[in-house]
Amino acid sequence: MEFKKGYPLTHVVHNETFDETFTAYIKKNGVAWLGWIPDLPEVKCEGETVEIVRKELHDILHQTLVAIEEAWDEQFETDVKAGRLEPLIEKARRSCEEGNYTKIV
Repeated sequence: MEFKKGYPLTHVVHNETFDETFTAYIKKNGVAWLGWIPDLPEVKCEGETVEIVRKELHDILHQTLVAIEEAWDEQFETDVKAGRLEPLIEKARRSCEEGNYTKIV
């Protein structure tokens, strides 16, 4: 692997479960290697080798995506129970009645 001192390595991280791809950066910091994904600031790690950091990035990315999905699901359930989606449902019904849509699934 070619490494230019002072510049981070670019690494593509793909999560198959969520079919999401992110660009990660890996950089030497003293004796350790640092890895991070700018689009998800919570995904960052440190390791003794580039290979360890790559694996950690994959693992932390998966854990982060799972946590985001769970938080989204929880918020959605809360919004449904609180009736916050009713205006959207009514708007969709009106649009359908006006002929803007032919089917609501």
